[in-house]
Amino acid sequence: MIINILKKNGFINADMKNRIQKIVFSIKPSGGKLLHTKLIIEDNLIKSCSLTGDFFIYPEESLEKLEDFLTNQKVTNLEKKMAGFIKRRKIVILGWSSKDFCKALMENIDKQI
Repeated sequence: MIINILKKNGFINADMKNRIQKIVFSIKPSGGKLLHTKLIIEDNLIKSCSLTGDFFIYPEESLEKLEDFLTNQKVTNLEKKMAGFIKRRKIVILGWSSKDFCKALMENIDKQI
C-alpha cells in the first residue's frame, strides 16, 4: 500500500519502480509451523520487516529483535548473518529449525527479487 501511495504522489518514478519491492509470502513446511512474511526491499536492502505466524519463538522478545536485525540488512549473504544472529542470541523457534527458517525466508526473497 505504501508503495502505491508513493507512486501515486510522484515520489517513485520510472527509474525507481524496480528498486522498491513489497514482498509478502507464507511458508509452511511439512510438519512445521506457518510463517507469514512482509518485507519492503529497496535496492536489495530490507527497509521494513514483519514476521508472524503460528510458530513460537523464545525468548519472547526475540521476534522483535529478529525483525529489527533484518531491517536495514542487505539481502546478499543474509542467510548466514541471520543464522549467526539466531545462534548468538540462543533463539529457539518451535516448529522450525533455525537453518530451515533462514533457508525458507531467503528462498522466498530470492524468488521475488
